[in-house]
Amino acid sequence: MNNEVITNNNEVTENNNIELDDFDYSPLGTSLLQLEKASSEELADEFHKIEYFADIDNSSTGEKMICFTVEDMPEKYFWASSSLFDILFKNEARALEDPNTRALYFPRHEISVKHAGKVPLKKDPSRTCNTWKIDVKKIK
Repeated sequence: MNNEVITNNNEVTENNNIELDDFDYSPLGTSLLQLEKASSEELADEFHKIEYFADIDNSSTGEKMICFTVEDMPEKYFWASSSLFDILFKNEARALEDPNTRALYFPRHEISVKHAGKVPLKKDPSRTCNTWKIDVKKIK
């Protein structure tokens, strides 16, 4: 591919200063979903610091969902539910977007989670929901 650009008046000019820093990758969605999907039970042994998270609109159900990664398992993603979903969703405005992952992170807070088990859903007791222990620390 050459570096020539045709302008509005059909002149050919050299284009050596193309910058893609402002290219909008957001229509691609988050790259977190390209990782291995993991089970929440993998986070039951100890607290794990959340590195990135992203909200996803489930196109089938219209439901808003949040996936997240933890620092010590960067090759996997997990799904947030119950109180973990709530705290991430309600604090999205305090997060910054990482352009490489197209996901969010908290620059001023450290959130660590531990899977605390499953409980039956109130609406449908035949289904279960993950519960979480959550530790939030402000970074100084």
